[in-house]
Amino acid sequence: MIRTLWRVFPWEPGAAAGEPFSPTYINPCQKDGRYDLNGHPLILNLADSPAHAIAEQIQERHGRSLRAGDLTESGRPLAIVRVSIEKGWKAIPDLSLPRALHRFSCRPDQLMSHDSKCSQRLSRRLHRRGVPGFRVWSALSGDWHCTVLFMDRADKLSLTFGRPRRLTFRSRGVAQAARVLDIALR
Repeated sequence: MIRTLWRVFPWEPGAAAGEPFSPTYINPCQKDGRYDLNGHPLILNLADSPAHAIAEQIQERHGRSLRAGDLTESGRPLAIVRVSIEKGWKAIPDLSLPRALHRFSCRPDQLMSHDSKCSQRLSRRLHRRGVPGFRVWSALSGDWHCTVLFMDRADKLSLTFGRPRRLTFRSRGVAQAARVLDIALR
């Protein structure tokens, strides 16, 4: 079973795979995210839909307006890319399901805590259990789900990255993300 997920990232069209601003690059300095493990291992966060991936990127504009020029980061345009998990999806526990929460001794309040130390401890515990990642609902909306991958186990998943597309207001998912976050497109 192939699973399709989405990622938004700052893009440099000429960047080779694995280089900064390429679809496959993960910043080794990531530390502050809800499930980050201080770079050991690196974490790749993916969304179930384009709208959700975009919303994660523009959420700081919540309740304000978004201009076309805001669709940048680190001086680069934002792009969206399809990421396919071609094998191993069944090894990723879906922590939005009660049986998976029970199996991995996860409490929803720990999993969704805004205290990153709490959620990172849980992420570390899941990593120690040997899973390649986990799926959980988004803090932005219970209708959206994230998949967190432990990149030291990515070889078990056979990830493929599609062709990035630069984000514009016409891009699939931008209007929906803006609507959910109460963001006016200007």
